[in-house]
Amino acid sequence: MSIEDLIRAACSANPGNAKLQAIAQTPKSAPQSLWNIPYPRNPFFTGRETVLSEMRDALVTNFNAALSGLGGIGKTQTVIEYAYRYRPEYQSILWVRAEFRTELVSGFVQLAELLHLPISLELDENLVIAAVKQWLATHKGWLLILDNADDIPMLRPFLPEAHQGHILLTTRAQATGIYQRIEIKKLLPEDGALLLLRRAKLIALQAGLDAVMPSN
Repeated sequence: MSIEDLIRAACSANPGNAKLQAIAQTPKSAPQSLWNIPYPRNPFFTGRETVLSEMRDALVTNFNAALSGLGGIGKTQTVIEYAYRYRPEYQSILWVRAEFRTELVSGFVQLAELLHLPISLELDENLVIAAVKQWLATHKGWLLILDNADDIPMLRPFLPEAHQGHILLTTRAQATGIYQRIEIKKLLPEDGALLLLRRAKLIALQAGLDAVMPSN
């Protein structure tokens, strides 16, 4: 569906809105490839291979997944690694902070701008959210990461019920609803040791524990 179709759909859902009708007169083209991950790839990322595989399988099978675990355990770093590792598999990878509703609204306004939706000029946040939802519902090949989404029911008004993209949450919630829960735990002792050695530059980034001499 084109941007023009998105605007017409939003107009149909909001008849009589003069501002929306005016915006509809100035459509723009959306870029073909989108990326707004706010963090660089962590060169010291270590372990989590099983979790990354589970995330990939869940997203391919169910289109939704929730990486669940305690605060500070590495959820955000793991989804960042997923985004960089699987970047070639997606046309668009989008990131929104989701701890509070204000962050979700702000993030969706930024998405509307990133998508070049003319509705991003609208001051009514509900229209902006509706336009982004419509884009998500009518496009495929995208990954949407919602970081710190601890209040999962709060997400419902922001997301389409049916879509052909992938939605990935990080959350401390134990009950994740429609999102397939993938638990992340503390690093295994050997992975933790490997991470410390790499960060201290005692071994090369790609080296394993077998690179450590007994005298070390």
